[in-house]
Amino acid sequence: MSHYINKKWKGSVACFGIICFATASVKSAVVIDGQATAGDGYTTLHVQTNATSVDNRNALVNFRSVQENDILNVFLGGVVNGSGHSILLFIDSKPGGISKISNTQIAVIDPEDPTQEEYINLLAVDETEGMTFENGFLPDVAIRIGGGGTGADRRAFITRYDLVAGTFNVSGEAHQANLTDGPISNTRVVWNQVGAVGSYGTFTNGVEMALSLLTLGVPTGTTQLKMMALHTDGIALEASNQVLGSLPANSPALGSAIKFTNFQTVVGTQTLLVPVTIAGLDPNGDADSDGLLNGVETNTGIFVSASNTGTDPEDNDSDDDGFFDQPEVLGSSLLGFVSNPNISNYSIVEIFNVPTIGAATPMGLESTSLTGQYQWSLQYKIISSQLPISGQFNCKYRTSSAPQVLWGSGPTPGVAVVSGNDISVPATATGIYRFSFDQAALTYANGRFTFPDEAAFLAAYQVVAGIDSDGDGIQNQNEFTTNTDPTNADSDADGFNDNADSLPLVIGGGITGYTEWAASLPPAESSRSSDPDKDGFTNLEEFLFGTPATSATGTLTPISRSGDFLIVRWLERTAGMTYQFQESTTLPSSAWPVSSVSPTNAMNQADVPENYVRKQVTLPIDANKKFFRVIGTE
Repeated sequence: MSHYINKKWKGSVACFGIICFATASVKSAVVIDGQATAGDGYTTLHVQTNATSVDNRNALVNFRSVQENDILNVFLGGVVNGSGHSILLFIDSKPGGISKISNTQIAVIDPEDPTQEEYINLLAVDETEGMTFENGFLPDVAIRIGGGGTGADRRAFITRYDLVAGTFNVSGEAHQANLTDGPISNTRVVWNQVGAVGSYGTFTNGVEMALSLLTLGVPTGTTQLKMMALHTDGIALEASNQVLGSLPANSPALGSAIKFTNFQTVVGTQTLLVPVTIAGLDPNGDADSDGLLNGVETNTGIFVSASNTGTDPEDNDSDDDGFFDQPEVLGSSLLGFVSNPNISNYSIVEIFNVPTIGAATPMGLESTSLTGQYQWSLQYKIISSQLPISGQFNCKYRTSSAPQVLWGSGPTPGVAVVSGNDISVPATATGIYRFSFDQAALTYANGRFTFPDEAAFLAAYQVVAGIDSDGDGIQNQNEFTTNTDPTNADSDADGFNDNADSLPLVIGGGITGYTEWAASLPPAESSRSSDPDKDGFTNLEEFLFGTPATSATGTLTPISRSGDFLIVRWLERTAGMTYQFQESTTLPSSAWPVSSVSPTNAMNQADVPENYVRKQVTLPIDANKKFFRVIGTE
């Protein structure tokens, strides 16, 4: 059974299942500088047997390697010129690679702009033709070293490919400075013109790179890797004889474009066997000194039990939450319970940025079980003075101490992301709200809490059945059915008590006509002509223009000035009533003409009651005397 490396390593030890391993310490002193020197300690694995079929500015002449701990140092002696030619290195590092690259996948980058990848791994492929690897060679990684520039300004562009995933990364340039990218721990390129075929074995300039065996995912027990290198021109039409392993001695160019070549029909073996050493590690040891044996730290990322922890045997805090792996497994950490060592735990998660409940309020854990220990919740009662005018407020979640993490909304509703945006919470009525956040799954749910039964409802509001605590005409236990606030007669604060409001949790909701609107007024003051608040406006006028009947209103049509214009605004009911904006040059005692200026919906609809809309007209200020009025009709 094979086990693979699938995460970022902090050292050179890994453990999978019951098999643990470390890369053997192989002494080397390689300096990654684009040149193979005697001090590097390379072993020459192959020397090109074919004089280049292109010219001595485009040749691939020798292959060398040496291992140092978990790094395999590889040297490709050769050169490519500045017209877009490239060297491609294919690596079969683990099972599951590909046998063929479709023809539109293999062409070089623009030599003057390495971000302009033309074909490889863009997946716009022709499945019927392409370059086929020889039998038994299934590469999963490819590295392109593309040439550019001329003379002293020769350049080298590095692009790295995941052939299985069909993705690539433009690593950068490696001709003037060293470069690191993914499994390429270090690389440097020095181009120089090669000599005659007889000198290929001693040529010491080219591509030098350090490859991380761990990041490549090389399986336990591997003793050799398969690799193949080849030369191609700018649009993969070149099929030269520059392949390592070499074509048979004195072979001419392959003849067809490299992107159509089938190496299964080419004579000889064009892959190289590169030796590596990955030795076993004692499962009874403790590589990271965390108190857990290597054999139980199975590195699957899944906690099963104390004998199969899923943790990283070279990292004493696998989830980087500040609690070491062994105390989490044994339940002896500061958390005080057995916790999953592969998923970060936090002592406190709090909700914050909510003006109605304070700057930051700690939440509570649902339980200490392996699933409940990540589920945080808070129930909070919002009273009238805390109810947001806008009908909603915003919140976020965060840890209360280091390592501090902040979560907010992301592109998927109900799923948080680190450093996300504000989470919007509807709040149109007083009562008990619940905030919940699963810190492992990153899911959240916020809003007015729905109680499972009457007993839980009464207990949460601290009231008893059989009485009407808020005097709204509804007994406490009956408010459970509508989920209204039994301690507030007007839950949605819209001026209508819950017993007279068919939508008592929506401001102004359910008020469709005057009779229902006036139902909450004392009978003696509920007529259309009454004026309970003595503000000079009748109940009917207040109904039509959206102002409260029990709180004095200064005007039904507020006016403001903007430069040379007057702006008149008012509220209209959205259905069932008719309105006219009228204009006259006198104050006629009879009918007024309808104005030529048509009202429009105002841009600002903030704080508008339910079932109303804010209208406005904009009037130029001039020397002419005019009178205006708004008429509403029931």
